[in-house]
Amino acid sequence: MAGQPAVPVFSMKLQEMRGDRGEGDRGEGDRGRFWETGDGSVSPFGAQKETQNRPLSPRTVPCLLLPCLLLSLKKIEVIKLSDRKHRKQRKRSGAAGNIFCILITVLFLISGAVTLTVCFRPLYYADIGPMHLEQISGLTGEQIRENYDALIDYNMVWHRGELEYPDLPMSEEGAIHFREVKRIFDGLQILFVLTAAAFALILFHFRGRPKPWLAPAGWTAVVLPFVLGILALVGWDRFFVTFHQLVFNNDYWLFDPATDPVILILPDTFFLQCAVMIFALVLTGGVILIFAGRRMKKRTFSDRWKNEPV
Repeated sequence: MAGQPAVPVFSMKLQEMRGDRGEGDRGEGDRGRFWETGDGSVSPFGAQKETQNRPLSPRTVPCLLLPCLLLSLKKIEVIKLSDRKHRKQRKRSGAAGNIFCILITVLFLISGAVTLTVCFRPLYYADIGPMHLEQISGLTGEQIRENYDALIDYNMVWHRGELEYPDLPMSEEGAIHFREVKRIFDGLQILFVLTAAAFALILFHFRGRPKPWLAPAGWTAVVLPFVLGILALVGWDRFFVTFHQLVFNNDYWLFDPATDPVILILPDTFFLQCAVMIFALVLTGGVILIFAGRRMKKRTFSDRWKNEPV
C-alpha cells in the first residue's frame, strides 16, 4: 500500500502463524526453529544461545581451578629455587671478586713500597757521613755515591749487561748473588706495574659504586708489615739472616771484604732503614685504604637513606 513501510515477507508469515496458533499453540517443529526472546522478538537460534550461556556447575569450578593452582605453586617454587641459587652464585662470585681485589691492592702496596725505597737514593746519600763510610771503605764520598749508583742502576728492570763498579772489585760469588738480587727486584718492579694497572682498572670498574674490599685490603696491609716490623725491630740481625736464608738457596750473600769490598759501603744499618721505610709506606697505604673504605661506606649509607621513599 502507498504511504506505508514495506513489511518483510518473513515477518508477515510470522504474524500469520502467531495469529492462527496463538501464543501457546506453537508446534514442536516451530519450537526447534523459533524462540521468543525477552524483548518480544523471535530468534531461530535462541535455544542454542541459552545453552551456551548456561553457568558452570559448582562442582566444575574446583576441578578447573585445582590444576591451575598446582601449576602456579610449582612455578612459584621453581622461581624461588632459581632465585636462591642465583643469590648463592652471586654471593660466591662477589666474595671471590673481593678477595681478588684485596690481593691486587696488597701486592700493589708492597711492590710499590719496595720499588720506591730502592729508587730513593737520597736515603743512602744521607747515611754516608753519619755512618763514617769514607773512613771504613777508604773511598771518598763521591766515589761511594758513584759505586752505589752503579749498583742501583744494575737492579733496574730496563738495565741489560753485567754489574761493574767504577772503583771496587767483585768476586764470582758476589756477581752470582747480585744477579739473583736483580731477578728479585726485576720481578717486583714488573709486579708493581701490573698491579698498578690492575688497581686502576678495578677503581674504574667500581666508579660510582661501593668498594667493600678497600677496608679489608687496608687492614691486611696494616697487620702484615706491623707484625714483620715488630719481629725486625726486636731482633734485626736474626731477621736479616733468616730473610736471606729463605730467599736465597746459597750462602753467596755472606761477603768477604777482601774479595767483595762493596760490603763495606752497605752496612746492616742501611738495610734496617730500608726495611723501616718499606713498612712505613705499606702502613701508610693501608691506613689510607681503611679511611677511604669507611668514608665510602658512610656515603653509600647516607645516599641510600636519602633516596629511600618516606
